[in-house]
Amino acid sequence: MRSPIGHTVLTSANDQYAVHTPGEVVEVIDSTGTKKYQYIQFNNGTANLTLAAGNVVYYLDSTDWDGYEVTSDISDTKANLAAGIAQAAITDAYYGWVQTWGYYSAVDTNGDDDIAGGDIVWGVGDGTVDSTTAGTAPTYRPVGVAVAADVDADNTVATYITLS
Repeated sequence: MRSPIGHTVLTSANDQYAVHTPGEVVEVIDSTGTKKYQYIQFNNGTANLTLAAGNVVYYLDSTDWDGYEVTSDISDTKANLAAGIAQAAITDAYYGWVQTWGYYSAVDTNGDDDIAGGDIVWGVGDGTVDSTTAGTAPTYRPVGVAVAADVDADNTVATYITLS
């Protein structure tokens, strides 16, 4: 995928210093449709977690809300604060992009191997999602909709993200 004019490659940014405005949202159209990305700062959280492409991230649950600092450590936040899907590995305190809208082929799941196409996908744990059967109200804010069954061997699911 090509980046918008004046932007780093959205799928591989791991910037030590902010090279864009934190919180900035960029919209791109590619062969799978419209996608939106937000420029964020990663916080590895209490559990000192690493971040990889495909991980769900959450806005930090704190009194210092800034709208762009995220973590994949669910113990430091709430599932209803899902912010997006990481596009690349991002080092603690570094900046990068998360996808907030559109098709993403490999969102990390919790490994239950029970997600079907059409299920609502929501953040459930450290960087992972689970699902609620289509036609059933989800307990948490939806991250998106599974567009296929999960890939059991990879613990991933193709998802249409609907966070923005």
